[in-house]
Amino acid sequence: MVALAAALFLFIFFFDRPAGEPPPRAAGGALLPGLDATAVTRIEIVSTQETLRVERTGTTWQLTLPVVYPAEPAAIDRFLALAGQLRQLSSIPARDLSSQPRGLGDFGLQPPHTTLKIQQRTSSLELRIGSQTPVGGQLYCQLGGSEGVQVIGAAFLDHLPKSASDWRNRDLFNLGGLAFNRIEVRAGAHGFEVERDPTNQLWQITKPPPTKRADNARINLITQELQKWRVHQFVTDAGSTNLEVFGLQPPGTELIFGQGTNDLLTVQFGRSPTNNPRLVYAAIS
Repeated sequence: MVALAAALFLFIFFFDRPAGEPPPRAAGGALLPGLDATAVTRIEIVSTQETLRVERTGTTWQLTLPVVYPAEPAAIDRFLALAGQLRQLSSIPARDLSSQPRGLGDFGLQPPHTTLKIQQRTSSLELRIGSQTPVGGQLYCQLGGSEGVQVIGAAFLDHLPKSASDWRNRDLFNLGGLAFNRIEVRAGAHGFEVERDPTNQLWQITKPPPTKRADNARINLITQELQKWRVHQFVTDAGSTNLEVFGLQPPGTELIFGQGTNDLLTVQFGRSPTNNPRLVYAAIS
């Protein structure tokens, strides 16, 4: 009887399976064993609200949808690490789905609530995410290429970005790799400009004239401190936004980093939110 049962199991496992369906992963096994975080070049998360996409060039991540903006590499690395740690808790074979009145729809997978697409250098992965299980704090999902349904921990939902802001780089001043030799502050009659001498690399005050030597240590310290400024919240990206409500049309102050006469980075500062005078609206161009 034991031998007969074993033979029957082997027959079902190898022959009595829907065509094209990969063997089920063992409970507790890695859900995405082919995921190599170092080889990922693009991540796309499609939900009913929006599509979020980030792409990597070398060591730099860039948001390309729904807005083009530098991405936060640490947040993406954390997400990929968590995705690599996902474990399949159980599974529902494709042959058992026919007993469900709405098929995959009963698991929130037709259509899925969210689809995660990960492109690697030589391969791609897709994970369709459905509804939470009625009990147990688990989540239905389906791997690309699988006709069955997998079950994972629902805590993974907490690590999916809710919007592009979750993966945006929050450094207000990203001066790394910016070849600037001029810093200008435009603030009405109180503006000034400093420029670095190409010969001795010392800063000179060029506006207002006459030209005179600047405090190099202080300017270098200020540029270092500026790179610690962080964005508290992203308010809007709409080009048609009325900037006047933020005190940005015209701005109260502008800080410009340039190369010669070319402005490379401009940050405009407006008024403070009425409910938080410790913050100020800013726009980057």
